[in-house]
Amino acid sequence: MRNLLVAGGAGGGGGEGIVRALLASVPDVRVIATSRSAERLVQLEARVGEYGDPTRLIGIVGNAGDPRGAETIRDRIRAEAGPLDIAGACSARAFRHNGRSCRTAFEKLEGFLAM
Repeated sequence: MRNLLVAGGAGGGGGEGIVRALLASVPDVRVIATSRSAERLVQLEARVGEYGDPTRLIGIVGNAGDPRGAETIRDRIRAEAGPLDIAGACSARAFRHNGRSCRTAFEKLEGFLAM
């Protein structure tokens, strides 16, 4: 099982779309979604059964944009999933300001999934 981190994956926008697509179509990927909101993670986890296997989703509350929050997320990932194979973060705000970096992230994700 490959481990894929989607920072901000429970935000209801593009990150959640990536989580949904991965769980629905890539059977050998465990998706780790982070959010600063425990409520959003609970909502995401409740919807997972609609489009994928809930045992392949790990939700972690934390702020990946803060050094302490990132360390906490890292430690939880190591404890619950093991090493990451790929990680990505692409918020709607980042896409509006720098869409090229988000497109590059998606291209790298496609390459990873093709492996």
